[in-house]
Formats: sequence, structure tokens, C-alpha cells
Amino acid sequence: MVRLPDSITSLYNLQTLILSECDCLRELPKDLGDLVNLRHLILPGKYPMMHKMPLQFGNLTNLQTLTEFSMGLHTSDSSSIRELRDLSQLRGTLRISKLENVSNTGTDAMEANLKNKPHLRELGLCWSYYGSKDRFPDSRDEKVEESVLDQLQPHTNLEMLRIVNYGGARFPSWVGHHSFSNLVAVILSSCHKCVVLPYLRQLPSLKHLMIDSCNAVKLTCNESYRDHSSVNKQFRSLETLVICVMTEWEDWSEVVEEEQDGEEFPCLHKLTIRNCPKLRRVSHRFSSLGTMTIEKCNELRELPKLLPSLQQLRIEKCEKLAVLPSFPSIQKLALEACHQITTLSSSDS
Repeated sequence: MVRLPDSITSLYNLQTLILSECDCLRELPKDLGDLVNLRHLILPGKYPMMHKMPLQFGNLTNLQTLTEFSMGLHTSDSSSIRELRDLSQLRGTLRISKLENVSNTGTDAMEANLKNKPHLRELGLCWSYYGSKDRFPDSRDEKVEESVLDQLQPHTNLEMLRIVNYGGARFPSWVGHHSFSNLVAVILSSCHKCVVLPYLRQLPSLKHLMIDSCNAVKLTCNESYRDHSSVNKQFRSLETLVICVMTEWEDWSEVVEEEQDGEEFPCLHKLTIRNCPKLRRVSHRFSSLGTMTIEKCNELRELPKLLPSLQQLRIEKCEKLAVLPSFPSIQKLALEACHQITTLSSSDS
């Protein structure tokens, strides 16, 4: 079924519409906004996604559950992102997709009024896929996308944020601002043109961070994003960190600040680094790290000298790594295609 029948809009008392198994669904009835009593709209979660949302979608002011809002092209029968403005009862998880279709100036994004949705817990802000920073579509504008993301600032009650295929060169200041004190998980994926990452260390509750295919980034943070009024200069709650496909990332050295007390990642338990071909050095203290996986980092030469809590280590295809760290608690060690490794660091060196 590609499109729901229009007759469904005559069910004026309908409160729940579950379409999660309708993977072929592309379009909703044009008069869906007539279902003013609708509280829960659960759309398919698999690709391909909805083409667009119908006009007058904003009439559904009683809506509490909306899994996806898909932006259509600028046509007379396609809704604007401003249809989200009065849906203040939305809660749980919302994904806004095809954000490249927001108006050319990007000003419509502010009218979505995400700041006025305090019950949302998980938010996905997604543009359509593009291959790399060198294959950015002519139809998309870097500055417009920066403006759109800036204006889509959500309420600070948010617990999980996912940004996918964003085409701006920088993230707005709200991404990583310490006022998002409930934010537990952040995923930045395929933001190919971004040259620096937001200053995420200020998020006091952040436990899970994934950075994937942000392949223009050379540094893992930017001091210009720092809010100097914040006392938190560490990833004090971070437990899992995954970094993948960072093709320009060269060095990961510990940030040491005069007022900083202790290490940068005091609670980090699981670290995964994959496909970072230019990364040469990882020189942090990881006193709590229990599991570390490093794969396909061909230029990697240096790891921390001591990993006192490490129990599982896997290193694969790191051809220039010659010295392993000291790991007095190791239980499982896997080395594959690391032919230069000949030495184990001394814990007192």
C-alpha cells in the first residue's frame, strides 16, 4: 500500500493510527488534518520514508506521538515545517527528515517551534544522504542548512539528539550547550562538510557519543564553542564513545586546562575507533576503560602507555603501530594484521 485511502479521514473519533508495518507507504491522505482527535500517529520506521506530509497537518494539535515528519518539495500540496508549530503535546521520539526541502532562506525552521515541545525526549534532524564534502548537491546550500539547524533548537529537556547528513560547515552553539543537562546520547552521522565538532564536553549527563563519517574534521573539538561560564570541562559522565570514518582526523591529544581537575574521560568504559586513516596518536588517560577496539587506522603509531582497567582489546589493520600499552587487567586480546607490534609499554614509563 503506497497511499492510505482518503476515506480514513472520516473516522473523526480516531485517536491512534499505527502504520509501522506499512513499509511501502509513501503518502498520507490529504485531509488527514481533519482527524483532530488523533493522539498517536506511528509511521513506518524503515526506508524508504514518507514522501511528504499533507497540508493542514498542524490541525492535529492533540497529537502526542509522531514518529516522523517528512519534508516534501516546495509544492502547493506539500506541508511546511511550520505545521509543527502548534503540536506542543508531542512527546517521546520525533524524526524530521528531508530537511533540505525547508525554504531556501531557512527561516521557516524557526516556526517549527521545537523549543515549545518540552515532552520530546529523542529528536532526529535528518537531511538526505550525500556522498562526501566533494559531492555536495548543487541544489543545497551550506549556509541555509546552518541556519535551519540553528533555528531547530529543541527544548532543553531532550535526552537524545541525532543529526544526520547535515551539510553545514559548523554546528550552532546550542549543540553541546551545557543547558541541555538531560542529554544522555548524541549521534552525529555523515556531516561531511563540518570542519569542527561542537564542544560536547559541557553536557553534564552525556553517556553515549557516536561520531560517524564527519570526514572533514581534523580536530575533535573547537575552543570557540566553549561556554566559559560552565565549570564542566570534562566528559564527566561519558561511558561509550564510537568514532568512525574520520578521514582527515590526525591527532587526538588530551585537552589540559589549568582549572581542570582529573582526566578528560573519567567514566569512559568502551571506546571504538574505526576507519580513521590519518590518525597518528591517541594520548589520553583512560583509567576506567574496559573495552577498546581500534580498526583500520593505518597511520596510528601511539596509544596511551597505561590502561589500568582494560579487559578487552582488539586492534586490526594498524600497520604502523609498534608498541602496545600496558594493561595489567587484560582478559581478552585480539591482534589482526598489525605486523609491526613488538613491544609492550612499561606501566611506569
